[in-house]
Amino acid sequence: MQKPFIEIAAKDMIIYPSEIQKPEGYVSPINYPDCCFAHRENFRLLTTYLDIFPRCCERHKEFYRKFKFNKHVVYKDFPIRILNTVEYTQYQISNVIKNDDWFEDISEYLEYAVRSLGQPAIGYHIFLELIESFINNKKSKIPIDKKKAILQLFEEQKNYSPKKEKSDLNLLYDIYKRWLNFFPFELSFYSHLKSKHFSTLPFIKETVKSNRYLGLVSFTVVTPSELVDFLFKKTVSMLSLINTVELVKEGKIDNAEKTKLDFINHSHQHKQKMLLAAFSKGEKKYIKTIKEWLDNEKYFFQDIVPIINQKKLSLEVRTNTHKYFQIKDSASRHYKANSLFDKLVIKNYLENGCKANFINAFTGTKSKDKINWIGDFGDLKSFIKYCDSEKLFNDSTAIWVIASEVFTIKKVNFVAKRIKDTKTTKNDYSIKKLVQSIY
Repeated sequence: MQKPFIEIAAKDMIIYPSEIQKPEGYVSPINYPDCCFAHRENFRLLTTYLDIFPRCCERHKEFYRKFKFNKHVVYKDFPIRILNTVEYTQYQISNVIKNDDWFEDISEYLEYAVRSLGQPAIGYHIFLELIESFINNKKSKIPIDKKKAILQLFEEQKNYSPKKEKSDLNLLYDIYKRWLNFFPFELSFYSHLKSKHFSTLPFIKETVKSNRYLGLVSFTVVTPSELVDFLFKKTVSMLSLINTVELVKEGKIDNAEKTKLDFINHSHQHKQKMLLAAFSKGEKKYIKTIKEWLDNEKYFFQDIVPIINQKKLSLEVRTNTHKYFQIKDSASRHYKANSLFDKLVIKNYLENGCKANFINAFTGTKSKDKINWIGDFGDLKSFIKYCDSEKLFNDSTAIWVIASEVFTIKKVNFVAKRIKDTKTTKNDYSIKKLVQSIY
């Protein structure tokens, strides 16, 4: 498949150096660069380096072998150009050091100066040494705190190393295309969002302020793992937007039979795609979430379609199901509910922020929001099963219906048949002990 992005490594390209503009107000010394010992010596140093280059190191030898350039053409003005860049940078630092935005200004000018050296930045090490020498010189009259900040900036420049996880645009594109392929945009609930998501690329992590000297805006691209994490959160958020139970109750599903078939088809297609593709560990999280959501909706519509078609339930019956459990013994009811919640949170079965809703749901009051179960689906079944078998509730009828009304699984709704039919997990026995421990 043809990749949409062309990526060229720095080692495979050459960018010719250029002269930067003279800062406003800068005046060259008379007879520059033959005006003083320092300028003469620095000019000699740069001239000597040009004579040796590219034999100075293996990296530059390889650079020469690859591009076969004429150094006397490409770098003909190297000594005076680097010396000018040093002069202009020193002048700029002295000129803005008292301004409120002195650090931003110097950072941007340094980037501007380094960019002018080309690719690779021949003479960069000499440029940096001369600027550091100027910063450390007492004659520069730079306050100690500002001097440390500028030198730290230089140190970061010298020691910069790319992230271990490379932000390859083509790799990011492949990850995003896989998500687009797996998210059920063909369902009527999400079809209006399809064009928006297919025409955008969520690769930019943050926008950075523009460089006043380069006239450019730089930005950071997300890493593959950051993109996958974003897509998982996006999946959960988008799936949570649709509450088919409420839509059915409100009569907003025009054709329940067609919707049932759509969910059956998408559930099958999703499983087929899972068999035919390879995924990273992070991608499996959102793929599993989509699979469970499709299965939940499929089971729900398989259950509800006959009821809708045969009109066996009135709107009143369908909308007034129980919304809570109620622990026996009013004297200890709140204590037991609190104890259950704390134990479930410690074991990482529940989100810590839903305590009020949990207490309400288990003491006979309709909770404001659903309780988010973050453990496995089978763990929730074990919990409800043992609450029932230990005779914890006043009324043990319709416990699976109530569970579907009270809980979500990782913020995804489910139906009574789905939790009733699911398998318990290896934590079944420990959950039994957890329930028994509150007595």
